[in-house]
Amino acid sequence: METREILGVLHELLRVVDRSKESFRMAARMSEHSTIKMLFMHYHEQHEKYEHELLGFVEALGGSEKLDEAAEDFSDADERAIISQCEKVEHVTLNMYRRVIEMPLPTELRHAVEIQGLDVKGARDKLKALSTAG
Repeated sequence: METREILGVLHELLRVVDRSKESFRMAARMSEHSTIKMLFMHYHEQHEKYEHELLGFVEALGGSEKLDEAAEDFSDADERAIISQCEKVEHVTLNMYRRVIEMPLPTELRHAVEIQGLDVKGARDKLKALSTAG
């Protein structure tokens, strides 16, 4: 895979990671329950770490670090709706990680993406369980 192709894939992945990160930040602000708020903040910080790590790969490959921030709109949403929306956003992120893992990437990058993908799957599974809990 050529460097420009890898950079394109990384920028796509960074966009969805950033969307998840910002969605968790907004969800934490909107959440009324301290336990759920802490969970959202944990996921926000986790995604911030992933974003920083991925940006390091972009920089090492000579790419640009510019990202546009994007987040879900949670205005007028109740706790269950916020959790459900975060689960959907994280599902999109997980699918992107799965797609990237299938690509021929440099070993160090592949390893980082695989580890991050496992954590994203854990977050998505936890959110899915919370959104279906009655």
